[in-house]
Amino acid sequence: MAVPDTLHHWTAEQLAELPVKGDFRLRGLEMTRLETFTDAAFAFAVTLLVISVDDVPGSYEEFMEALKQIPAFVGCFLQLMLFWWGHHSWSRRYGLEDGLSMVVSLTLVAAVLVYIYPLRVIFGAFFANASGGLLSPPFDLVVEEIGVLFVVFGAGFSALAALLAILYLIAYTRREPLGLNRLEIFHTRSDVLVWSVVAATGLVSMSAALLLPDELSAAAGFVYWSLAISMPAFGFWVRRMRDRIE
Repeated sequence: MAVPDTLHHWTAEQLAELPVKGDFRLRGLEMTRLETFTDAAFAFAVTLLVISVDDVPGSYEEFMEALKQIPAFVGCFLQLMLFWWGHHSWSRRYGLEDGLSMVVSLTLVAAVLVYIYPLRVIFGAFFANASGGLLSPPFDLVVEEIGVLFVVFGAGFSALAALLAILYLIAYTRREPLGLNRLEIFHTRSDVLVWSVVAATGLVSMSAALLLPDELSAAAGFVYWSLAISMPAFGFWVRRMRDRIE
């Protein structure tokens, strides 16, 4: 049985009535079932990050121990929101709910729910090390385990970014039925590129964790700090190219 075509073909009259945010006409103002399910999955992932997963602290010592997990929780939350915002922006701009978009989005959901575990461990270990042991680590790690941890974390990080790049690529291939104008096409291609760079950063970190000796494997984490340079530089390039299009 053939899969029905659920791709909406926008007319010029329909596009003219849409609200505009930035350079995009918002085709997905009404939440689709796909976006609703994806948002619920991200919300569930956040519940796995709460300070006290098992129960409410039963003593002052347990309460203080739970408070020590707050920095790691905030770090995990902010990173999850980075990927959530990528999907949210994609949904609002394009309003896609065709078969391929659904498959990729559901794969993203599965990846998020798996990624939450190495995410908690990485941020817990980072803040424990940065605080000189004042903040509690998720569990004790030996040197030989750090490299494996960064490989697993990098795999999840790269997978989420790559899936978002694919979603924006799908939107680009649907540019004609979506009625994308020149600026919208430019930004869509730029988003494919930026998420690809994010995914590549995770792959570089994975490679470093695999290739470096055990005593240096923690250096793989510093690869992610390169995003503090590459992302602003990419944003500057996008602004310059956008001005040329206008």
